[in-house]
Amino acid sequence: MRRVPKQDQAADLQGDIDSGFMETDIVSMLTRNRIFYVACRVAFLRVFDSLLDEFIASNSEDGRVGYLDRVPMLAGTAPQVQIELLLKTWSSLRNGERRELTVEEQVICFAATSELAATSVADDQRMIRRAARGPVEIDTGNVTWLASRVRLLQVTLPFAPQAAVLQVEQGIATFDLTEVREAGGVDSHSLCGLLDLLSRWAIEDTIFANAEGLLHETELEILRAFFAEYPQLIRTKEA
Repeated sequence: MRRVPKQDQAADLQGDIDSGFMETDIVSMLTRNRIFYVACRVAFLRVFDSLLDEFIASNSEDGRVGYLDRVPMLAGTAPQVQIELLLKTWSSLRNGERRELTVEEQVICFAATSELAATSVADDQRMIRRAARGPVEIDTGNVTWLASRVRLLQVTLPFAPQAAVLQVEQGIATFDLTEVREAGGVDSHSLCGLLDLLSRWAIEDTIFANAEGLLHETELEILRAFFAEYPQLIRTKEA
């Protein structure tokens, strides 16, 4: 993808969103969307920073969180699990197969874009610049309206679980889920699968292959080095 001149960036970003209203292939829409690309990068960088804080600077008090904390019922999901889910979703979308997204993928996409919106509202331009310097460089230009553009992108996402999963409080895990589930069209199996993410700890080593196209080689090397230092976070073949 070519680097977009600053003077053309606002129109390009808006063009990405406008095309989404007519796009019926959600996989194609997301993989071609610059905002979604930056959102995935922000989500990765935010949660990887949290992972480093937790294991290397355990006395950190800066309150960093992962992108899944934007989904109340999934707040507290282990950082390494959040990384695995993000890269798995990214790789799956990048394959380009036209299909409906799973509920898990929908939640990951919505949470990643919500993280970008929150980052923009907080005026964290350093993070946005880091994210924009990925394997595909994006010139974010003036980020003043970035949050509203992200929200506009989100309303084009035909995601059923928004009402049932993304807008509920953490207490959902302890209450009857029937009414909430039916409101958003999420079946019991899918909802239980999301709740199970909270108990996961070890992850698959496929995260490294799934990072292609989203992480720089240097970022990937740092990721590999981290998990080499903490091999207990990688699920063994026998597990």
